[in-house]
Amino acid sequence: MNRTVIVSLLVGYFLLFSQSCTQSWTKAIQKGKIQDGSFFEIIYSENENGLLIVPVEIDGEKYRFLFDTGAILSISEKVQKKLNFKTVSRGHIIDSDSHKTRVKYVQVDTLFIGKIPFFEQTAFVTDLDKNPVIACMNIDGIIGSNLMRHCSWAIDYQNNQIALFNDTINLLSNAGYQIPFRSDNQYSQLLQFEFGKAKLKNLKLDYGSNGSITLPRKGFEVLKQHEIVEKTAKVSGYSQSGISGKVSELKGELALADTIKAGDLKIPEVEIKTGKSGLLGTEVLSRFIVSIDFKTQTIFLEPVDDTFRDYSTFGFNVGYSDEKQMYVMQVVENSSAEKAGVTPGMQILKVDSLLFNSNSALCDFIQYNSLPKENITLELLDKSGKREKVDLRKTKIF
Repeated sequence: MNRTVIVSLLVGYFLLFSQSCTQSWTKAIQKGKIQDGSFFEIIYSENENGLLIVPVEIDGEKYRFLFDTGAILSISEKVQKKLNFKTVSRGHIIDSDSHKTRVKYVQVDTLFIGKIPFFEQTAFVTDLDKNPVIACMNIDGIIGSNLMRHCSWAIDYQNNQIALFNDTINLLSNAGYQIPFRSDNQYSQLLQFEFGKAKLKNLKLDYGSNGSITLPRKGFEVLKQHEIVEKTAKVSGYSQSGISGKVSELKGELALADTIKAGDLKIPEVEIKTGKSGLLGTEVLSRFIVSIDFKTQTIFLEPVDDTFRDYSTFGFNVGYSDEKQMYVMQVVENSSAEKAGVTPGMQILKVDSLLFNSNSALCDFIQYNSLPKENITLELLDKSGKREKVDLRKTKIF
């Protein structure tokens, strides 16, 4: 896997608290149904920054939705303004950076994924342009687990194909490894994995996270105390991974686990970082065809990619603000960036030949960043306004 500068995105972690004179959000998202009869449908996804975008049809119009098992169904404010769905509840969401936002929940009368209609689905309405990285994806909503629970799914990440069906024989014919999951009140899939002798529960299967594994600080410390991870690297700076787009101070850590296990399944070379919750992201999920059976609460994993993981990195992360446009958001300890004197908050003027002097700066960088490269040159402004030029090379932290 070609690992370039990290552009982190954790869309799918939501804790919700409802305050409504109509009904609670927990009751609202229990509603919804799907067409009767047996079906098997394949749709094609687009890969944007490690995340899957799927086509959706509402009221005869085509839309782009993020496929996110770690979230609930959502539509953008623009879509709601156009279609004016009925409000069924109000409340708050808390995003992956712990920022609270007040939202309303609406009933989407009919939503098609491929030829399959989903009826009376509850979605929350949000501004998907608040987070600059999400805005670059140009999405209209999020397909979440409260909708997904109505049937079974098989996600072939490598080939950009997603199958939805209601006959589990399609799962069992190529079962691969099987992992039971438990569900919470937003229908997330929560798994248990073994890290050495430590068992960590409630790891959320999250196609809305383009990273590897995220653990809360307590879980990460357990791995350190039992010497399950031998070396760690600090990550300093800021975080802007939540859907609200708000920036938070970050003091995190990275580590590399030799192997993680779930039953007979062993996954080698897994990067772990600290976060607000336990997430299993697309860097790991992309190694499998993943099938989700909500009826039996089972995840099926068929290995498709045993390629050696190259975790070399330049060691910095980028962010965007109206004041600085592109800036250094995070720096990893012992990385090429740190050794060159790059620090969080520095404004980025140029990466190689790519100038950042417009509102599309971050989107341009994300596209450029998807290209394989071993060396880059940055032009930066430090806090005193001094212009600096640094050459960076990918290196391994561990």
